[in-house]
Amino acid sequence: MRISPLRSGQLRRFMLGCALLLMGLGGYASSHREAPLISNDPLADNTDVYAFKSPDDPNTITIIANYIPFESPEGGPNFYNFGPNIRYEIHVKNRANTPGDDILYRFTFTQVNEDPTTFFNIRLGKQNLKTMYRCEKSTDGGMTFRTIVMNGMVPANNIGPRSIDSPAGLGKPYEQLRQEAIATATSGEQVFCGPADDPFFVDLAGAFDVGNFRPEGNSTNRPKDAVARYNCHTIALKIPVNLLQKDGKMVSQAANILDPDYVIGVWASSSRRMITTLNNGGDIGLDGGWVQVSRLGMPLTNEAVIPIGQKDKWNAVTPYGGNDLQFAKYFTNPELALYMVADSEQVARIVRFSEWQARFVWAEKQPGPERHRSCRGRVWWRVASRRDESPRGRFAPNLLHGCSESGSVSVGNR
Repeated sequence: MRISPLRSGQLRRFMLGCALLLMGLGGYASSHREAPLISNDPLADNTDVYAFKSPDDPNTITIIANYIPFESPEGGPNFYNFGPNIRYEIHVKNRANTPGDDILYRFTFTQVNEDPTTFFNIRLGKQNLKTMYRCEKSTDGGMTFRTIVMNGMVPANNIGPRSIDSPAGLGKPYEQLRQEAIATATSGEQVFCGPADDPFFVDLAGAFDVGNFRPEGNSTNRPKDAVARYNCHTIALKIPVNLLQKDGKMVSQAANILDPDYVIGVWASSSRRMITTLNNGGDIGLDGGWVQVSRLGMPLTNEAVIPIGQKDKWNAVTPYGGNDLQFAKYFTNPELALYMVADSEQVARIVRFSEWQARFVWAEKQPGPERHRSCRGRVWWRVASRRDESPRGRFAPNLLHGCSESGSVSVGNR
């Protein structure tokens, strides 16, 4: 089985997401605290999406959606867990001619305090904030759902040996708790929801220091995995290929390793009620319809491609119906790429090019004589194409046009 990025003209016209071919390689995506609104709502923050051929079974695909960034394992007494008033969803697209999701998995969580007389999370075999979930599945674009896991168990946080292993706690090894939490859905999928180590690796400090990535370190800091030793909460699905393939075919029925009928797209999201009311006595009221507050498909898109003024909007829309076309300009000329060079003179040249490009775009919109006064000579520029060796990994469109008063300028290596 292969999992690979979608190519232009296939499902990409419907979604900018993580595309998979059910015959091989894997895809992933990541965003932690990437937008102003979701940074204040960590329980709903979708941090990573992974999809890959299951290493222990080539006839299944594993899809993982992670939530809740930067969980400290010591974060008690109210340890992190899935939110009870959030819809967590995994979306699958396997047909290019349908308008929305072809398969949709929805997870909702509930919590109970088994011993409200103690401040401990776990004591004497009882657990507070004990979390259960329901998994529902839709195959008609979200019009109808059927429950495929009822009363699924989220394992407790691995607080420590006294809370987990000893008779003062749950009295079981933690690995046993994790294994007991793996559910088999009525439709054939295996499901796990629970805490896990954050598997992503990213130098966040370098990325947000104006693109000052430091693979070899710098005079101030060595390279650092910013999410090391932090947890997240995982929703993991192990799905037989025939449940994902649009016609229910098995892997053995594929024409070859690149069979286009085995391509799927995957993305994840979370949604909340539109209205939250804080009442007296600590009660909370929830009203109104559901609104999407986080989504994730392509890696680091909202984190490092979409500008801050558009990040919340990106999280609120689906990738269907051409919604993502309004963000296309941030993909064709990504800001971060301007600064992924070590030579400050190169950076200055690229920034000057961008300024001239903006001036030309403005001039092209002016009527008659004003257009020609604004763009004397109208000289075309050409920069490095995607196939060229662009400056330090800069991805530029195949052709960028601009206007110069003095002559043409070429940026990057030919």
